[in-house]
Amino acid sequence: EVGPDGVLAAMAQETLEADDRDDVQALTLLRRGRPEPETAVAAAAALRIRTEAGRSGWESYFEGTGARRVPLPTYAFQRDRYWLDVPAHHGDATELGLRSTGHPLLGASVTLARGGEVLFTGRLSLRTHPWLADHSVSGTVVLPGTALLELAAHAGEQAGAEQVADLTLATPLALPADGGVHLQVAVGEKDEAGARPIEVYSRPDTDDERDWVLNAQGTLVPAGPDTPAADLVVWPPANAREVGLEGVYERLVDQGYAYGTAFRGLSRVWRGEGEIFAEVTLPDGVRDDAGRFLLHPALLDSALHALLPGVAEEDVEARLPFSWTGVRVHATGAAALRVRFGLSGAADTVSLLVTDDTGVPVASVDSLALRPLSKDAVRTAAQAGRDGLFSVAWSEVPAPESAADTSGWAVLGAPSLASAATYPHLDAVVAAGADTVVWPLVADGDDGAVGGEGIAGLARVELARVLERVQAFLADERLADTRLVVVTRGALAALPGEQVTDLVHAGVWGLLRTVQTENPGRVVLVDADAEGYEHLPLALAADETQLAVRDRRLLVPRLARARAASSQEQAAAPRWDEGTVLVTGATGTLGRILARHLVTEHGARRLLLLSRRGANAPEAGELRAELERLGAQVSFAACDAADRRQLAGALAEVPDDFPVTAVVHTAGILDDTVLSGLTAERLDAVVRPKIDAAWNLHELTRHLPLSAFVVYSSLAGLIGNAGQANYAAGNTFLDALAQHRRAQGLPATSLAWGLWSQTSTISGQLTDTDLRRIARLGLRALPSDEAMSLFDAALLTGQPVLAVTYLDTGELRRQGDEVLPILRDLAPAGPRPKAAGHTAQGGSTLVRRLAALDADARHEALLELVCGRVAGVLGHANAAAIDADRPFQELGFDSLTAVELRNQLNGITGLRLPTTLVFDHPTPTVLARQLARELFGDEQSDRAAPAVTTAPGDSAEPIAIVGMACRYPGGVSSPEDLWRLVAGGVD
Repeated sequence: EVGPDGVLAAMAQETLEADDRDDVQALTLLRRGRPEPETAVAAAAALRIRTEAGRSGWESYFEGTGARRVPLPTYAFQRDRYWLDVPAHHGDATELGLRSTGHPLLGASVTLARGGEVLFTGRLSLRTHPWLADHSVSGTVVLPGTALLELAAHAGEQAGAEQVADLTLATPLALPADGGVHLQVAVGEKDEAGARPIEVYSRPDTDDERDWVLNAQGTLVPAGPDTPAADLVVWPPANAREVGLEGVYERLVDQGYAYGTAFRGLSRVWRGEGEIFAEVTLPDGVRDDAGRFLLHPALLDSALHALLPGVAEEDVEARLPFSWTGVRVHATGAAALRVRFGLSGAADTVSLLVTDDTGVPVASVDSLALRPLSKDAVRTAAQAGRDGLFSVAWSEVPAPESAADTSGWAVLGAPSLASAATYPHLDAVVAAGADTVVWPLVADGDDGAVGGEGIAGLARVELARVLERVQAFLADERLADTRLVVVTRGALAALPGEQVTDLVHAGVWGLLRTVQTENPGRVVLVDADAEGYEHLPLALAADETQLAVRDRRLLVPRLARARAASSQEQAAAPRWDEGTVLVTGATGTLGRILARHLVTEHGARRLLLLSRRGANAPEAGELRAELERLGAQVSFAACDAADRRQLAGALAEVPDDFPVTAVVHTAGILDDTVLSGLTAERLDAVVRPKIDAAWNLHELTRHLPLSAFVVYSSLAGLIGNAGQANYAAGNTFLDALAQHRRAQGLPATSLAWGLWSQTSTISGQLTDTDLRRIARLGLRALPSDEAMSLFDAALLTGQPVLAVTYLDTGELRRQGDEVLPILRDLAPAGPRPKAAGHTAQGGSTLVRRLAALDADARHEALLELVCGRVAGVLGHANAAAIDADRPFQELGFDSLTAVELRNQLNGITGLRLPTTLVFDHPTPTVLARQLARELFGDEQSDRAAPAVTTAPGDSAEPIAIVGMACRYPGGVSSPEDLWRLVAGGVD
């Protein structure tokens, strides 16, 4: 029906038989009281949906709007509900015992019963206050100093001390892209003259455990007679020269100021004798809010732009407000201002008279001190609101009341341990029936110190030796109930400034941390000082998996938020713009990001970029052109930094006039596999680019005037990522090398990076399952720009080793007692759930519950358990998504997910299941029956087990099956033998 309403359409619909009404619909193009375009388009869309005969030119209709076709899913909608259930609002601040302030930046206040102090609270974010995103300094959104002044002025008005006698800005308040910050404005008690101290604090709203940061402090006093000394009724000002503002905001970007629409209110500027005049207006987007402020921060900040370089004055530094004195607000709600700046003899101090657009006084400032823009301070402030930088803090744990019983201990090699016998090899240990095997790893020399060029080679040899012996230990079923204690001496620095005397075994810690992750409860790591070996029985009674013994104290590793260095502690900023900056792995993703950052943000002008293919790398030409357009001189060298001769040759080409003054080692490769699948060759291939290259750079540049020596390490070395024993080993060596250099007075920073959002050669190999596994650890990916901000902040902390990652504290809380020990101190405080299936006494409630069931019911309960754990490992919403009779391989399991499932089932059942679990029992149904046999001796046929019929020529499955098995079964020594076993050809 064309119109004018839907009367005929309604009548036509009523004449249809009931059975026809689902198939026929009368459509109305016009309806009274409804918008014509929307009604007509809706009818046309309904016609298209109801019948293929209805044709509509949607492409023409949406032309020019940017709309595009989006294919709908080809599967039935699953109808899972993801909406958040937001609790109903239960009242305003007054119902909570607070007083509403009515201010856009402060939500509520409360006057303390004792002393009359007043506390104001609020929350800021770019979502709730989007106009703040238009105030960016050095690439970081920073709350303008005028907003801190507004907070102080409003608090003073509410507390009866209307004049801001002084307010000094202490720390910039950076606003994160996601989330927000909590504010507290504390107004202290009155003194005899009525003056009150004021302090402004902030902290991220995502973490109640973080310390509050002081952003500003000062004094409020009661206002005197409100008699402004002057006005600006005469306008434009006489005897002043107008300054052109064309392109001024574009020029300010080069000074580090990126202002958006809300802060582009400066419209006219005049320069007089000892005076500057400005005219500013709030843009339309924020103009309506002017009445809610005493003086809108964006308006006053826009006026201050007249003092920036290249506006009214040319030869001035980039400066920000630092200290306000004698601030009075005479009128509120102005949306347009006239401002006169009085220039004193000091170039960094001005006075202000602020009026509305008719010249009537709005505010006055006796003096405003300006300070040069500090990019480092802004970067540090940006970091203050992020879970980005963490130091490795070795925290003391109480010594146990009694030492462990050593009667069942066996020592592999010297030195001897009281009450423990010494054996030359594992077979002898097995014969002795030991429950604990202690393996001391001591470097050559009485003091454990090894030096010289051979350290890198020795470290790789030792890693291969440790790998071989640990694999043998874990594979020997006779030692299934035996733990291995590996003891090093000086392989890490557990105390500030401590020297690493045994770099040869530093990488062992990374290797064995991964072993601990893949095989919980089997291996303990201890680093002892000269006397610590004698305290080993006491240390092992502490029930920790990683320990350092120092001066009879027991220390455990924990990540802690990196504390911002004081001005005395802060490391000198690297001199990126002097001499030559050497970058390894420079044509890789992370190397290219770094090179651009050093040129654009730090003014690096000479770069020596090393990679295996040098200028012949596919990305090299584009990178060179880009950096040279930015003003840098770029030299590529095809050089394997792990080859000492090649690296020495590349360094010899650096001109003496521009020596290498900074080194960043980003190179690395990845070859993930579980420990049982790791060979000496695969281990060496991964650790060599880390260990040898870093040691060569250390040896060949130690005589140069370096201001920075940065190595890209990985969080894998600190937390022991499953499947990354080789990668963890290489990176732990880098961490120790940084500590070694710092103890020698040389610059060094090892950055243990978490996952980057930017896809790289390394992260590009991660599957969705890998990413889910990382997320379950509580780790979040770093965007590249924020990673570079953290890079800058890290070098100012003065710390030799820093973990660089974002944390999901909510996920850490959900993990409860299962959170990684090294992350335990970062998990939010509060009650945490105990591990499912276990009581406080450690007994398995699962086993007791299942024991009360018959065999069939037990199988169903165990099958539900297995499917639930499988769903969790694979990232499915619930167990219903798992086909219990489908092989694990087809469900998406690999060797790492197999290990993860095994570890979870071990934890819930208390069993010691093998790493070959999902290979030996290929479906959830079969695995559930095996658990019933292990726990209760139930004997049921595996009739549901699927037959394996794949032939060797059909696909590349041999490698996949070997990976799933984690080792060859008995009697098998090659993939071909394995296929014969699958086909029934091997007994």
